[in-house]
Amino acid sequence: MRALVTGASSGLGRELALELASRGHDLLLVARDEDRLAATASAATDLGVAAETLSVDLREADAVAAPVTAALAERPVDLVLHAAGVLRLGSFDTLTDDDWRACFEVNVLAVARLQRVLTPRLAPRARIGIIASLAARVAFQEFAAYGASKWALRGLAGALRLELAEHGHSVTLAHPSILRTPMVTSLEDTPRLYDVFPWHDARRAARRIVSAVERRRPECHLGPVDWLGGKAHDLFPTLTARGLDAWVAWRTRSDQQS
Repeated sequence: MRALVTGASSGLGRELALELASRGHDLLLVARDEDRLAATASAATDLGVAAETLSVDLREADAVAAPVTAALAERPVDLVLHAAGVLRLGSFDTLTDDDWRACFEVNVLAVARLQRVLTPRLAPRARIGIIASLAARVAFQEFAAYGASKWALRGLAGALRLELAEHGHSVTLAHPSILRTPMVTSLEDTPRLYDVFPWHDARRAARRIVSAVERRRPECHLGPVDWLGGKAHDLFPTLTARGLDAWVAWRTRSDQQS
């Protein structure tokens, strides 16, 4: 078995790679930071699997196709995890064009671009996992750019699932909520909901996501509360979003007064 993981140099991508390694998958690891990517590969080889690295910037179309094609020339992958992502938060009027561009270039276009290269080079009945977010199920204040990019992944994953089904491939869309990863903990100014919602351990989240991908489940949530929140938003979007926002505001005031 061989798996390709993007964003494998840190955070959830690294944890996903190591979870796959613990299950016996050889790895092809993709990210920009060559040194941190090498560290993930070293940790994976300590678990008894082979690990190769590709240091590429997925935002650059010309930099992706050739090295990926070469890496898969003799041995295809039977599992793919698109875990690379960026987080840009802020009220709508403060988000810049660069914020919007970053979210869509990395969170959406890079996934589509890489998958276009991978699809004809997949092993039979491959499994594909795409990391979205709970922000692709529920609307939150200060998540306009990031949330919009993750909602776009829902459309991408749904279409891809239908188009690849005839080849026996499966597509799993994961909706993790707040994870304790460098991408989140490095934020200087966090949204209010980060103060009142539980944070999830990235390693445990990786375990749950990999299991869902291996079982070919169409979606994956980190727990029943996340799943119920998404379903409620599907049925009653305005009521759910406003109710959630009011609850966050109430919890914030209560914490400040205590």
